[in-house]
Amino acid sequence: MRNSPRGARAGGNRITVTMPPPPRSSRSRKASARGPRRNRPRGRELPSRASLGTPRWRRLRRQVLERDGYRCQACGKAGRLEVDHIRRVRDGGEEWEPSNLQALCRGCHIAKTGAEQRPPVLTPSEQEWQELVRALQSDNAGT
Repeated sequence: MRNSPRGARAGGNRITVTMPPPPRSSRSRKASARGPRRNRPRGRELPSRASLGTPRWRRLRRQVLERDGYRCQACGKAGRLEVDHIRRVRDGGEEWEPSNLQALCRGCHIAKTGAEQRPPVLTPSEQEWQELVRALQSDNAGT
């Protein structure tokens, strides 16, 4: 084909068109979301989630799993496990301290994290209810 566009070929009844590669930004959302590694400030700790893929974290994770006998510390289930911070780092827990880490199955990890994110439910005791009812009754009696 003499006048065919670049990358197009004719073969019998078929035409093959070679498309250029997609723009770099759409190839890897993960890489673009974090930004190029070379632009990160040096000498600063990586954010917690970014540290999960480091050799240091992988060694620590393996150490915790071995210590916990490759079993969920909440339900005892073996299998695929996640390593959880017992006390959240943002609440003062140590990020790299094995004593602040435990092996949990996915279900127990989700339940624990969900419970940590919900505000505590404070229910008054029976005596407190009775005192509240009496206070309301006396307030209403005076009006």
